[in-house]
Order: sequence, then structure tokens, then C-alpha cells
Amino acid sequence: MCWNDASRREWKDAHPDYFREYARRYYAEHKNDPEFMARVAAHNRKWRAKNRHKTSVYNRRYNRKHLAYITAAAWLRYHRKKKDPAFRAEALAATKRWNDSPIGKKWWAAYRIKYRKRQRIINRACRLRCDPLASRAHGSVARALRKKIISRGPCQRCGDPKSESHHADYTKPMEVMWLCRRCHIAVDQRCKKITRRAKKTMVATGRWVLP
Repeated sequence: MCWNDASRREWKDAHPDYFREYARRYYAEHKNDPEFMARVAAHNRKWRAKNRHKTSVYNRRYNRKHLAYITAAAWLRYHRKKKDPAFRAEALAATKRWNDSPIGKKWWAAYRIKYRKRQRIINRACRLRCDPLASRAHGSVARALRKKIISRGPCQRCGDPKSESHHADYTKPMEVMWLCRRCHIAVDQRCKKITRRAKKTMVATGRWVLP
């Protein structure tokens, strides 16, 4: 019998169990050989590059089947190594590479479109529940800006043109102070400190006194 590629392929297709067992035995005998493992790795890379669709389908099936194990293993691996500066730098670099890749950009664009509206609704509901007066005041300013009743000015502390509204009193929504983000955070923290101190004074003396 003359063996050529076609006849060898037919024989393999006709005897899959024998060929699988032979391949497994051959691999077990030669897996410590670096040259053999390099050939195997090169063949696998070539096959995956040629059969990207099959590889992605297999990966999705495997990940769905072993999701709990993969998640637990990744969690354990991360929490064991997260204090290592080299590991953290490598993880950040890998994340940045993926975010900057065409697939990562496409995924993030789809994610933003899908969850932007939902997140806005959730954020608005949270703001309304936590501080309805502040939420209404911010809404009033936004509507006034859209209708051009008021105009946005530069930061009143440092002059930065990128500013946002700050309310000293939420019962007067149109009385706003234009501040940049950094100045706004500083003013809010100062106001919170004053409010906490005033509450302590009120509890101690029985009257509301601003220090």
C-alpha cells in the first residue's frame, strides 16, 4: 500500500481512538524535550491563527463551563500577587494595552452605549433619594443653562474657564457660584467641616451657632 497524505488522513479518520491514544503516548514520552515542545507551541500558534473562529468558540464554551473555577482562580492569583509592584505594573500595562487595542475600543464603545442610559437613570434615582433638594437645584441650573437664562462663567477663585455650579443654599437654586472642579471640591470639604462643627456646637449648647 502506498502511503500519501490523502491515504494517511483517511486512515486517521477511520481510526480516531487509536490515533488519539498514540498521540497521547507520544506526547507523554517527549514532553520533557525542549525542541519537541517548541515545535508543538509553534504548531499550536499557527493552528490558532488559521482557525480563529474555532478557537474563539472553544474558549467561550470552556469559559462558560468553568466560569466559577476561572473566577476563583483569577481572584486568588490577583490577591496573592497584588502587593507585588512588578505584578501591579504588569497588570496595569496589560489593561492599558487591551483598552488601546481595536477590540478593547470597540468593546468600551458598545459598553458605554448599552449602559449610559441605564446608569443615568440609576444615578438620578440615587441622587433624588439621598438629597432631593440638591438634585432639584442642579436640575434647575442645567435647564437654565440649556435655555440660556444664565451663562456659565469662569471659576471665581482661580479663573479656570472649565467651571461648574456651586450652591451655598439649595433652597435658592439660581444663586450659584462658578467654580472649577478642584476649587469646588475644596469649598465643599470646607462647608462639610463647618457643618459638622456647627452640629457638634448645636448638640453641646442647644443652639445653632456657626463658628
